[in-house]
Amino acid sequence: MKKTIVVPVDFSEVTENAIQHALNFCQQTEESEIVLLHIVSGQSAIEGAESKLQMLQNKYASKGNIRYSAMVGELVDMGKFAQDMGGSLIFMGTHGLKGFQYLVGSRAIKVVSETSIPFIIVQGGVELGEVIDEIVVPLDFSSEEKVILSATASLAKVLNARIHIIGAHYSDELLKKRVDLNLSFAKRYLKEKGVDFVVVRASDQKEYQEEILDYSRMVDAKLIAIINHHEDGVSNLLGKNFDQNIITNKNKIPVLMFTGKKVNDNRDIFMMFSN
Repeated sequence: MKKTIVVPVDFSEVTENAIQHALNFCQQTEESEIVLLHIVSGQSAIEGAESKLQMLQNKYASKGNIRYSAMVGELVDMGKFAQDMGGSLIFMGTHGLKGFQYLVGSRAIKVVSETSIPFIIVQGGVELGEVIDEIVVPLDFSSEEKVILSATASLAKVLNARIHIIGAHYSDELLKKRVDLNLSFAKRYLKEKGVDFVVVRASDQKEYQEEILDYSRMVDAKLIAIINHHEDGVSNLLGKNFDQNIITNKNKIPVLMFTGKKVNDNRDIFMMFSN
């Protein structure tokens, strides 16, 4: 089954970085196509946008199956447009911290929270050409973590990648036991699925997000998978600004982001990669 990867474009350098990341991803998957999506405010801008999109398509045509679409709407319509196109994944470029504020701050948080399609968010200036072979998955006590684990396992099977589970540390005994249960489930599940994996526990020496990033650097991770449990996208029990700090990490590791609001839909759509 063909997988459709949607790349929102604003014709910036970061946009082209996202396109190249998507192309690299498609080389690891079979029968994948990329749709370049540009959203304009009015019908009169369609023709000009399509001309620019065609230039981008021509630039990268030799590297993959690419088509394009210019749609009238707003930024918050991105997820709906991607769903209408049959998209199973969105590659989004961002300008570090400033770009992240644009992506998930104020009204733009709806771009992520209102769609059931997962995002891979990439920063500019990232060296390209490497395959995704090491994926880090933070795991805490919530039930949604089992869903992101399921989706990430499906992706790892397709990419022939190894998953690194890093369990959260809590001083509260009840939360600690719940994390332990999720880690036990993760081990059984990944073993049953035949996915190569490593399971480690975070210590209490640093903030959890710092330990995740330190570990990701150590194993040369090519992707970090997280779930946004809250609509504000910036604060939860894992620490203030957890999502923001992971996505804007200084090593510029791409981040696969799911939303807790529609996490069951995330699982259903992303399971396309296991077919």
